[in-house]
Amino acid sequence: MLKVEGGYPNPYDLKKLEYDTINYLRSNPVIAGNNEFHSFHTELNLFFHTIRDINLLYRIPFKFESGFYNLENNLHFTLGFIIQGTQVNHKKRGQLQKEYHLVSYQFTICRKIKNSIIPIRRFHFDYAVKHLNQPGPIFHMQFPGRLSNYILKLGADCSAYDNRFESSLDIPRINYMPVTMAFLLDAIFNEFSSLITDKIRKDGKWLGILHANEIMVMKPHYENCFNILRSSECKPTNLFLRNFCYGNNK
Repeated sequence: MLKVEGGYPNPYDLKKLEYDTINYLRSNPVIAGNNEFHSFHTELNLFFHTIRDINLLYRIPFKFESGFYNLENNLHFTLGFIIQGTQVNHKKRGQLQKEYHLVSYQFTICRKIKNSIIPIRRFHFDYAVKHLNQPGPIFHMQFPGRLSNYILKLGADCSAYDNRFESSLDIPRINYMPVTMAFLLDAIFNEFSSLITDKIRKDGKWLGILHANEIMVMKPHYENCFNILRSSECKPTNLFLRNFCYGNNK
């Protein structure tokens, strides 16, 4: 049976992809040498040095959240992700079985007003693992979602956030493509460009990171979607958006 998540990378490869992204970011001289990225760079280094054995990626959960300022636009951006998934070798079956428990990405935009941090946008991008009976489209976006502990520790004005948005409302979940940290960061660099971020997004190594993410995550996803749409399984009684994307295709 065709599944919309059929082309999604296994837990090890997804973690390795994020590991490589973090290694690039922490090694980038623009990020390392700029005060706007000071806290972000520190957290990148701390995260990277906790993974001393690359084989740990098979079984440990991956969790990261940090942020940086864009003083030209008077904004603060926070990005985070959590990947909980394992891979088990089945000797009898002679195959590697992947099993995800949780995959979630988020980013938040805050505006700094005097001494206050005011959240003005927050997005979640999730992989709803169907064998755990998670609701919504398998790959979806939510807005706005609850503020994380990291943002609360920044001193974010929660009352202002709740007055603008109903943070407890977790629907609708909008069908979306799978995302990665690199995709979200590049969106920020492009949409909120500055002299600093322009140097990063034009860097050849950063373009290589983005291309690797496209090959690993985006290309197989869209190829898989195309195969579903042109198959005989996709029909008025078994719609791509309503059935396949929700994981309840017949």
